[in-house]
Amino acid sequence: MPLTEEERKAIVVYRLEKAEDAFVEAKDCASMGHRTLAASRLLVSAGYTAKTHEGTIGMIGRRKMLSLISQRWRRMSAISEAKS
Repeated sequence: MPLTEEERKAIVVYRLEKAEDAFVEAKDCASMGHRTLAASRLLVSAGYTAKTHEGTIGMIGRRKMLSLISQRWRRMSAISEAKS
């Protein structure tokens, strides 16, 4: 049975909220100097997950992921510097 429009919208809202939470976690981790954990949270906030460390490394190696991490990392760095 296909999803109703209301169910589909609820799923989209839920996923956006989860992504925002993960992005906030990434900023917090970066501000505490936990760069590896911050990078992991950035992947999650973009909707990417891996079951293994090797899978995560594979995703990070992709050009799109590097671009995403670079853009968000610059944004987080600017936020961290502004708070300092």
